[in-house]
Amino acid sequence: MRLIPVMRVVTLSRRRGTVGTDSVGGRGWAFAWLSPIAVLVEGPEGQERLPIRDETQTILLGMGVGALLFAVLLWLIVRATTHRGSPRAG
Repeated sequence: MRLIPVMRVVTLSRRRGTVGTDSVGGRGWAFAWLSPIAVLVEGPEGQERLPIRDETQTILLGMGVGALLFAVLLWLIVRATTHRGSPRAG
């Protein structure tokens, strides 16, 4: 029996480069995101694909939305309490 992981790979990268005749160079960055999709099980009776549900992405998205809502709520509270008694400049 063989187990074969199936992954989605997203990569973004930049490289080192030279500009002009003065050899002005620069370096870039790289990003790689690997996400599990499934496991292939190969056996004597054939091949079976077992999907993997990645809950991490859903949890991180929920945490990000929650943090954004908390920041907006905090901004509204601070704005309401600091501008309550001050006259407007005009």
